[in-house]
Amino acid sequence: MKTTRWGLAGALVLALLTIPPAQGAPAPVIPGKNTVLQQVPASAPLVLYLHGLDRTIDRFLAMLTNINADAANQARTFLNMVKNGGFDGQRKFRGMSKDGPIFLAFMEMPNLRGAEAPKMAFIVRTTSYTEFRDNLLDEDARKSLKKEEGYESAFIHSNLICFVSRNDYTVVTPHKAVAEQFTKKFTGMDQRISDTQARKLLDGDLGLYLSMDAFGKDYADQIKVARKTVEEGLQAAEKALDRVANSGLEMVRQLVNPVFQAVEESQGVLLTIEFRPTGLALHLQSEARKGSRTSVTMKEFQTLSFAEIAALPEGQLTYSGWYAGPSVFTGAGAWLAGVPHRKDGAAAKVRATALADLLKAGPQARVDGFNPLAEGVQSWSFTDPGKAVEAKWKLLESLDQGDGYHLAILKEKPVLKKAVQKLQGFTFHSMQVRWDLEQVVTQLGQAMDLPGQQQKAVVEALKKVVGEEMTVWFGTDGKRVLQVTARNWETAQRLLEAHLHGKCTLEKQTAYQTIRKELPQRATILLLLDLPRYANLAASLVVPQGQGQPPMDTKPAYGGLALGLQSERITLDAFLTVEAMREVGQRWLGIR
Repeated sequence: MKTTRWGLAGALVLALLTIPPAQGAPAPVIPGKNTVLQQVPASAPLVLYLHGLDRTIDRFLAMLTNINADAANQARTFLNMVKNGGFDGQRKFRGMSKDGPIFLAFMEMPNLRGAEAPKMAFIVRTTSYTEFRDNLLDEDARKSLKKEEGYESAFIHSNLICFVSRNDYTVVTPHKAVAEQFTKKFTGMDQRISDTQARKLLDGDLGLYLSMDAFGKDYADQIKVARKTVEEGLQAAEKALDRVANSGLEMVRQLVNPVFQAVEESQGVLLTIEFRPTGLALHLQSEARKGSRTSVTMKEFQTLSFAEIAALPEGQLTYSGWYAGPSVFTGAGAWLAGVPHRKDGAAAKVRATALADLLKAGPQARVDGFNPLAEGVQSWSFTDPGKAVEAKWKLLESLDQGDGYHLAILKEKPVLKKAVQKLQGFTFHSMQVRWDLEQVVTQLGQAMDLPGQQQKAVVEALKKVVGEEMTVWFGTDGKRVLQVTARNWETAQRLLEAHLHGKCTLEKQTAYQTIRKELPQRATILLLLDLPRYANLAASLVVPQGQGQPPMDTKPAYGGLALGLQSERITLDAFLTVEAMREVGQRWLGIR
């Protein structure tokens, strides 16, 4: 039966992912960056990477064991069955280095709609070229083996396959032109990407590198369509969620141009996946061209340690750290302050002036720990904290019935009072609000097409989870601005004292220590989410009262994101701890 080149390529991928390497040979140490990446042509616009088949499988199973031992045993049994069965009983991969590396280099950008497979090549570190080649070919294919100039060729089901021996590496490709390219000298990938990206790629279990020059050229039309789709989606969302998420949508709108500009000015994008004993790590990185507008803009941002998060009270659903300096505040000030963005009217002028005053107060690092719309603590550093509190008062004073405030809608104009409480050198003002939860759910329900009965159920669930009233206390001790949110002062005082005295904070919490070790130690924005609690909250909102599983008692376990904005480099790291995956699996999948 004739096999298409796409089919042959898929078969090679499957084989590389399911067949074990030769046994008995010692595992070679992967050489330095220059030696490894020299094997991959710099002209390849798309490169996939596997850090050794057995190594990656072992690391995946070790992580899965820490999530659920039974699931890991089932996965191990399945993988062993596939490995022991070989590749269709005739072709097997032998003579491969245990720890890799294995590359799949596309010599041109793939056209997913095309009938022909793109020019590509597998680049495999091998312990024996002959053993690797002979086990890949079946008896009929071996009979067709032919020596060419610098490489060998054969046919598998009438499809050409070429082999090139390059010292410790073997190249396999279905294209003669590609095989010929590998017999000649070429500039390696080590000369194309930076040392930083090279190390990150080779350290991962799985990786992908994409040249944005080639991507931008071949997919220019798709990029334009994507941009238009995003802009139209934001317009639709603004109409549907105007009062619920106005300031957030405006912030996203302002990010559209910079984001697509960053895509256009990127040299290359790197994606890696790591299976760690403590969880799953994903890393995304883009390098801007030197001297580009993006690289110049990145110099305005900073990365911080956000050590202050450890001093926040435990028990909150979300924790975050923000570099909220002028470069961030200019575009996201309204969202950071929680007030709606308005372009006209008297309130718009007041808010614009107040936001300008808040900017003049010198916003710096900010950390938050919140149960949204219910309770939490925020600590925000300013060059002039007193001026920041005055500006915040003006902002909150401009709020009125029907306005949005922190993703909710106000049922009536908030009640503000000055100097209502004092604690540990702080003088706190207050703002009491009532939520119009019906309007919140109506807007969200229309946007998500939720039936009326389900909307009512969500409203009742929200009333029980977050309540219909909340008070915000905010003030300064002359050094920073503190804000605490709660239903009453007793709860607010407990949260403040925990924060100010270091009692019941994140500092000694094992779950926090785990997630913090696994994410970058410095970031521009850091977000932590207690995933099991979030799963419980989501279940309480989407499952009708009295149905489904009851809320589960869960221990804190986090998923996290860290965004880093630095000169010429944008990084995004995500991490899911094994504890979080285990708890969420129990809640939603019934895995015990």
